[in-house]
Amino acid sequence: MTVTKTSRIALSATFLTVFSLLGAALAGCSGASSTTSSRADRPGTVGTAERLRMPAPGAIVLEPVEGPTDTVRFHIGSPLFLRLRLGDPSVCRPGSGELFYFDATGSQLGWGFQEVVDSLLFPTIDGRCERVVMLSSEASNRLPAGRYTMRAELFLDPARRLRSDTLAVQPVRSTTGADELSYARFLMEQIVHNAAQLRDPETVAALFGEGVPTSAESEVYRAVVLYRVGDFAGAVIALRSSREMERERGRSVGIAAETTRATLERILAQMLEPR
Repeated sequence: MTVTKTSRIALSATFLTVFSLLGAALAGCSGASSTTSSRADRPGTVGTAERLRMPAPGAIVLEPVEGPTDTVRFHIGSPLFLRLRLGDPSVCRPGSGELFYFDATGSQLGWGFQEVVDSLLFPTIDGRCERVVMLSSEASNRLPAGRYTMRAELFLDPARRLRSDTLAVQPVRSTTGADELSYARFLMEQIVHNAAQLRDPETVAALFGEGVPTSAESEVYRAVVLYRVGDFAGAVIALRSSREMERERGRSVGIAAETTRATLERILAQMLEPR
């Protein structure tokens, strides 16, 4: 599919509006602390817990895809991806049942989360029952800044439902543009919703060119884009770059990026091995 110049401009305009760049270079935001980490985190970062939380039978663990946390902060206008770890193997299939979201008082949240599926961004992991929902950039942009509580319920029939734990969610307003994590989430959203546009070389060059936050995570998603357009050598180079950047900064990528990277590395190794 050929993407017109108009559609490329629309994508760029959406990005500029969503992150309130106002002509300024993209930069990180001021620090804020996570409730599960002693280090200072920028808004949008996730304090990773010491262990992977698994759900009890009949329950749901709700967490950002980057890793477990008690509070997830994200920029208003930036997408947010949440993982639901389900304690019932009969509901692993996307679309099973109906998902609703409530605050701690029981009031329903009409924020507009939608379930998303992608074989590389959210690959199936043996022994786990997981589904992913996304709050889009557009929906996120309508939220007021503040601190909210959120839990998910999966309705299966009138007598059967699964309930999650409660997650604190804090949309924050950025004055300086996207940081590395916000931009990585934006790239994930483009991969999920704008796959056709990502086949256009000019669009790809704009998304991964100069002036945007480059990180070990963004290199993982650049590898996904290159792999899907058939540039396997470029994907290998991007994955190597991701690991190099990870070593240089001394901080591991989040769970989502690591799972995607390992999955794609395995696929490429199988494709490119001598026969």
